[in-house]
Amino acid sequence: MVDTPGRPTVDRPRDQPARSGAWPQQVRVEVTRIRHQTRIARARSTSAHADALVEAIEAHLCDAEAVIGQRPWYRRVAVLDWWHGTSIEQAFRSLHAARVFLVELIPDSALDPLVPGAIARVGSCLQPADPRRLEVEQLSDPHMCPRRKRAELVHALQMGYAVSDESHAHVRDFRNLLLCATGLILLFMALFVVEVSNHPSGVPFCFQPEITTAQAAGAANGSGASTAGTRRTVCPSGEQVVGGALTQPTSTDVWIVAGLGLLGGALASAVSVRKITGGMTPYDVPVALALLKVPSGALTAVAGILLLGGGFVPGLSDLDSQRQILAYALVFGYAQQLATQFIDKRAETLLAQVPSKHAKNPPTKSIPQPAKAAPAADATTNGHSPAYATDG
Repeated sequence: MVDTPGRPTVDRPRDQPARSGAWPQQVRVEVTRIRHQTRIARARSTSAHADALVEAIEAHLCDAEAVIGQRPWYRRVAVLDWWHGTSIEQAFRSLHAARVFLVELIPDSALDPLVPGAIARVGSCLQPADPRRLEVEQLSDPHMCPRRKRAELVHALQMGYAVSDESHAHVRDFRNLLLCATGLILLFMALFVVEVSNHPSGVPFCFQPEITTAQAAGAANGSGASTAGTRRTVCPSGEQVVGGALTQPTSTDVWIVAGLGLLGGALASAVSVRKITGGMTPYDVPVALALLKVPSGALTAVAGILLLGGGFVPGLSDLDSQRQILAYALVFGYAQQLATQFIDKRAETLLAQVPSKHAKNPPTKSIPQPAKAAPAADATTNGHSPAYATDG
């Protein structure tokens, strides 16, 4: 609770270093901002109800500060906490609860500037025909009773924050799914590559194109024997010289194809992930997408070369040189984008629909703004009161 003579206080950490990362620093800034807003609002009220509200706000702020506090060295790597998003959700849910209590504490004159932000937050989470959204939009009525407006505003913020937290949980689950798929593909490809490298003739990556007339004539002039109608062997690790010894599959073939597939996947990752736009979240979905594309490139490169070698694609059954095999492996690695582009679109749609936990001002393009001559509009910035802004 805010330290005030004659009133109870709540112990809270002071000058405690925050954990590293963007979201802990953002939480710390928000905690300080809400605490000062509470001081300003509390100075205008002397009721016992206000004391209880201030104590509730301070309790939630202490919970948020406890989450972002620096941990001992043996607890800094918490995989389960990162996987489930426990600390992130607890910190931001505590901030949301504190903001809702702050709305109950501020004076009636500060309610109207908060209405556009509340409507925008709910509008970004609910469909236009949703009855809950239509009810919240009634807050823009200037003739609504202040007591009812406060209750409706509190309800709107609670609903908006609840939907926002649920949307972020969906984003976290999507990120975890991408990471699981990346791990499984990487594991299976590693097992496959190791096994094939130990038994290269079991899954050969070699081709046997027919020798051309020019090649046959050159071989005949050099060796004195005609080689027309014979075939030669071309592998990722090398190729047979016409009239020379037969080239056999080697253990490096699969490593070469998979490695070029990794390069193609990395190139596709750099090209496609930069196009993803949407709300910022602390769960790094673009990073998970980038990680998925790299092992997927190795998978599609190996599968593509095997399909070509099996005659699955007419006209491309017999690659003529080692460089062609290497080029096709790289192209097939990049071609994984044909499959993962649907995941990219899903991620972009999901991120665009999720309001950012860090955002202070949700989009308000569809919300009528107060006239410039109105006193309330002059005292606000983007529809929020400088002293009592509670969106975010």
